Amino acid sequence: MANAADLYQRISALPTYTSAVFGASDVVNAKLSSPSYDTFTSSTVVRSISTATQETLATSAASSTIIDATSPDGATSVVFRSSQWLEVFSPTGVWKYKLDGLHGQIYTDPSFGPLGGAQLSWDASGTRFLYVAETLVEDNDEYVPDFGDSLTGKRLPAIFLVDIVARTVKLVVASPTDGSIAYGQPVFTSPTTFVAVGYGSLDDGRRVGLIYCQNRLARLFRFDLTQDGSPGVPFTPEDRSARSARVGHGFLVYLSNAQGGPHGSVAQLHARPLPLDLSSSVDDVVIPAVVHAEVGEYPGLYLDQLPPGPFLLLGGRLHVVLSSAWRSRIVPLLISLEHKMVTNLAPAPTAGVATTEELASYRVLRTDRARRVVATRSSLNRAPELVLYDAAGLKQWSVIGAAAPSRELMPLALAIITVPNVLATEIILLTSFPVIQKSLVALASDPTVDCVYVGPQDNTGSSPSSGAIPPVIHVPHGGPHMSYNTGFRPDWVSSALSGYTVCVINYTGSTGFGLDSINALCGRAGDVDVHSVRTVYDFLIEKQLASAAPGKQFIEGISHGGFLTAHMTSKYPTLYHGASLRNPAIDFAALYLHGSDIPEWAAGNVNLYTSRQSHAALPISIPNPGAYEKLASASPIHNVSAVIALTLIQISEHDRRIHPTQGLAWYHGLRGAGRLALGTELKCKIYKGEIHEMDGVEAEWKVWKASVEFYNGIASWD
Repeated sequence: MANAADLYQRISALPTYTSAVFGASDVVNAKLSSPSYDTFTSSTVVRSISTATQETLATSAASSTIIDATSPDGATSVVFRSSQWLEVFSPTGVWKYKLDGLHGQIYTDPSFGPLGGAQLSWDASGTRFLYVAETLVEDNDEYVPDFGDSLTGKRLPAIFLVDIVARTVKLVVASPTDGSIAYGQPVFTSPTTFVAVGYGSLDDGRRVGLIYCQNRLARLFRFDLTQDGSPGVPFTPEDRSARSARVGHGFLVYLSNAQGGPHGSVAQLHARPLPLDLSSSVDDVVIPAVVHAEVGEYPGLYLDQLPPGPFLLLGGRLHVVLSSAWRSRIVPLLISLEHKMVTNLAPAPTAGVATTEELASYRVLRTDRARRVVATRSSLNRAPELVLYDAAGLKQWSVIGAAAPSRELMPLALAIITVPNVLATEIILLTSFPVIQKSLVALASDPTVDCVYVGPQDNTGSSPSSGAIPPVIHVPHGGPHMSYNTGFRPDWVSSALSGYTVCVINYTGSTGFGLDSINALCGRAGDVDVHSVRTVYDFLIEKQLASAAPGKQFIEGISHGGFLTAHMTSKYPTLYHGASLRNPAIDFAALYLHGSDIPEWAAGNVNLYTSRQSHAALPISIPNPGAYEKLASASPIHNVSAVIALTLIQISEHDRRIHPTQGLAWYHGLRGAGRLALGTELKCKIYKGEIHEMDGVEAEWKVWKASVEFYNGIASWD
């Protein structure tokens, strides 16, 4: 197992590009992050790259700061080294300001931070900027709800204005201390006005989790800096969840989703000319929702936030560039605000043998506000690289920051397969085994199956060359209304290089496939999604991509993926030989009452409400016995005694999305049922300090190591 653990550390140490900005002349300054397994922390470097020659001009360690930003004209640098010190380096000199006593922690998360995170919102002059920080209150014991998992302790965000010329820091908008609304994501719309998002609370004062939820009570408000203390004026529709405002070239653009219902659905892109018309009845929709899309057709917009700088000006016409889920990929989309047209800037694969670029996923980092786009591109058989697109030039992607070299990735083959006979279900298959690659080549030439296949760069790796079908790990995603994509993942790559076929499942209800697929799962969790995952199992067996022999079938998942893993191993006890559940949802009734920062998720999964705004008045208790029966019958816990698959459960100590008692209930249910022996057949691990995602450097490594070690004790390669 030591070799496998070392393998994961080598693969995960391949650096990823986290942000990029256009600098002077033809230079892009990019940040790269990679983990250190000596300290179990992430380190970041800044690399200056010539877009003309693709040469690295300089590399330096990124400073240990909360925010490190530069004004749009490049003349002024701003550094927040802590929540208590601001440093400004401008043409007029260096200025330091002690923030002690002014506010608490500075917000750098996408939900509240300017421009989607650790950014500043500058005015046109480059001499003033806005940022967000926690309000200081006299009575810290007074209860004010926060915003759930990953936002713990964030209760009363306030917006501050820094004037570099006047050398002042001023509170301009405070969220009410009663918790009724919370403001964030400020962006200047003129020298005297700015727009911010306002998140509302439920009618009973509760706040529900924000992370991964684009359906919240959220509207955009305009504030006037010339009127101290004046309330913001809302201007987006009440039935839409608006966010992610960006300003450029005389326009404001923003995203919205339907309020209530699924956490992730089809987004709309809106645009309004400046100065703003504050009427909420203005029809400002540029790109509406897509209900149905066939394979190869544009399926709609699926994203949480716009890039910090999304604008291009092509031929005098304004465009927006963003990244969106398109079935099992993330692709860059160019959107004309004038013509309301969407263009996919990624090469589109067609059924058959493809190139790595045609299966890759992209994340747009920023534009130069004129014609160029910088993005990061990767796939499960290619490490992340930095790429540049010239929308007014060759109109193709060029690599300016090459992927870190790794021969270990060369034996990997990758395929995307649309599974027939089930609504909107697609799998991503990753393998290093020639026998599976042979089956994929045959499938790619089958006119009755939509399969896109990319073969290995080198098929002389360490995988066994026998004709035996290797064990497969099924990986349904969480959500349920999200999707997995082909972007680089150290855990899946390491599993494939350890001898497993990895089958990533985008089941019915996943984002990236159209609204009809999402709606098909609403209210039918544990039914439609389970059927989709079962169909994938049968498909793999039929196409000789997997075997049903002992030691050949494994399933794992986090959150709703853990929910599906529990359902699959209890409804179909003999299909899987081992299961790994991470922070699984096991009991909807318990989650609804006290086990989650998103209680309406449990209710919506079984169709307890239908109104878009019903979560604004979500009952604090289960309303009647019929509702309880719905919640209970859809939960896998009631069938735990049927499980015979060997099981590993991994739990985050501080998970607020799926309370740790959910995973523990599955553990004790299995133990109490007497169907599993203790020891190697039933294991439970709890990771201290981790939240729902289990994304700490040490935790990610331990979780993968524990899972593969568990599988290795069961798996058969004969």
